[in-house]
Amino acid sequence: MNLKTSMLALWATVLYLNLSAQETSIKWGKIPEEELKMTSYDLDTSAAALVLADIGYFTYDLRAPDQLTELNVHRRIKILKRNGFSEGDIEIPYYSKDRYQDIIQLKAQIFNPDGSKRSIEKKDFFEEKTAEGYTTKKFTFPEIQVGSVIEYSYVMQTKDWVRIPTWYFQTDIPVRLSEYVLNIPEFLEFVIISRGRELDRNEQFLESGIGIRNRKYILAVKDAPALKEEAFITTMTDYTAHVIFQISGTVQNGVREPYLSDWPTVAKQFLEDESFGKRIDRKANFNDAYDKVAPLVASAKTPEEKIKTIYHFVLDHIKWDGTNGIYQTEPLNKVFELKKGDAAGVNLMLIALLKAFGFDAKPLLVSTREHGQPIELYPIRSQFNYVLVFLKHNDKIQLLDATHHQRPMGLPAIRALNNKGWVVDAEKPEWVDIAPGRSSSTRMFNITLNEEGKAVGKIVSAYDGYAALEVREELTKKDDPQSSSQAPEEDKDEDVSATLANIEYDSVTIKNLDDIYKTLAYNAKVVIPEGGTVNGDFIYLNPVFHPAFDENPFKQTVREYPVDIPYPLSHRYVLNLTIPEGYAVEQMPEQVSLSLPENGGKFTFLVSKLAGTTRTFQINSTIQINQVHFEPEEYTAIKKFFDLIIEKQQEQLVLKKI
Repeated sequence: MNLKTSMLALWATVLYLNLSAQETSIKWGKIPEEELKMTSYDLDTSAAALVLADIGYFTYDLRAPDQLTELNVHRRIKILKRNGFSEGDIEIPYYSKDRYQDIIQLKAQIFNPDGSKRSIEKKDFFEEKTAEGYTTKKFTFPEIQVGSVIEYSYVMQTKDWVRIPTWYFQTDIPVRLSEYVLNIPEFLEFVIISRGRELDRNEQFLESGIGIRNRKYILAVKDAPALKEEAFITTMTDYTAHVIFQISGTVQNGVREPYLSDWPTVAKQFLEDESFGKRIDRKANFNDAYDKVAPLVASAKTPEEKIKTIYHFVLDHIKWDGTNGIYQTEPLNKVFELKKGDAAGVNLMLIALLKAFGFDAKPLLVSTREHGQPIELYPIRSQFNYVLVFLKHNDKIQLLDATHHQRPMGLPAIRALNNKGWVVDAEKPEWVDIAPGRSSSTRMFNITLNEEGKAVGKIVSAYDGYAALEVREELTKKDDPQSSSQAPEEDKDEDVSATLANIEYDSVTIKNLDDIYKTLAYNAKVVIPEGGTVNGDFIYLNPVFHPAFDENPFKQTVREYPVDIPYPLSHRYVLNLTIPEGYAVEQMPEQVSLSLPENGGKFTFLVSKLAGTTRTFQINSTIQINQVHFEPEEYTAIKKFFDLIIEKQQEQLVLKKI
């Protein structure tokens, strides 16, 4: 940012002194008696610990030779139970590369219930390189007790005037007070984006000094509940109370210069960026890959075959390294040479090759589920962390993602299924919906049960969409980032089937394992040694040997956050059960049919005797979920839906000797 030297000379000294004279709402080492004596938190008696106060004070140091800002953090925590002792293990991450950020003036102390205190010595503060360019300050409060109060403070210096740290008002323990106070020179203008729960205090005003004015913000949340991770959610960050600051302009000599532009301008910036648009437009960046794939494309007969050829060429020649990204700092030829790359390297290569062969392919920038919901209102580049391929062919749109060798075209990674993406187009940049594909599975057991409760027979199963991708991965066990323990959590299918009985498989046949565009079939002979439990004249068995869900993912009575299921899913379970001779059905699970409002989903559980048989009964259970987003007020319906599914999966069939 080019700010006039005269402006700094006029404001620097007085402004800095004015700001540094401010005080936060708690004082170091001054612990009120009631906080030391506190034994529980009235608003959450189950809380193991409580953030008494978390205060952030942000200022600009206009005296520094660099464009320096300082965030002074003062945090105080009460330990209420033994399982809250982990709150005494402190980690403070920062970006240390080229001394972009630094942590200074770190101090910490612990107060015991009897009023004694102990300060943490400097030798007990440690530094650890946690990632490329990142460092984490670490320390642990010693001899922590139930009733202890711990507090620490530090200053984070950042050599950047245009980026203000995001402030989070909530954590995984309750917060009594979280306050963010900022003083920003009037010549810098910012947009504030507030996410999560509404702020209890949101004040903004101008303060005048000697020849200066600055904007002061006081933002606070009181009595914030603990954040509890729940099933089927994008990321808790989306629902954590926090504020984001985005610079929108600067004022010099009374003239405002916009910093935050519009979407067409941002699209132009992306396309002119050497690490983005120039990578896909300049053939010299990817000519090695182009020359290799050209003969294959030439032999393809139709445009559709050419697209598929290019897609699978990238799948076969470049392996995703397990990391996200939208920029490619090296030429795409380097990615091709190394045979691996991040999401940008893989999918920008695919875009470049498709464009080179005349297809209408554009980058589609997204914020992954773990990264948070996209912000459509403001053209903020930093919100994106993943790139897909937006392909338009014959007036049809297809989203491509070549980061998994077993992913068919049109099935983006689960991590990218986050509502919307932004098409980087010079003429018409736009937000588009990311419509996920389906996940479907069918499992049919043909089982004969004997008098000892042993069951033998066959399983015939079929998988499509995301279910097929998951099962193929399990069957092949190839060394792939998504199948490893390091795979991003959001890429792990939450509809993983569980087996209630011990099933032994034999004579397994698998069809279409390598043809990812066909239904995957898995057939086998099965033996279930303890299919039923014999008790006198009775045999008890759970007829759902392979349920869709082993437990209800929705356990809380009330949910504060929306339910976000990654994709629509369907699961069908069929059991054809032949009971032993000399037995009759004493008790059979009742039939049910339940539908969610507005065709959001349907569950059926049907029981019948097969026509033309005397001892063969059929259980036919179907689960369909069409709606992928449920607001908190719709939570009761989806919870009851899954309650019924689990209830029916656990009901027993009872046979009696006749």
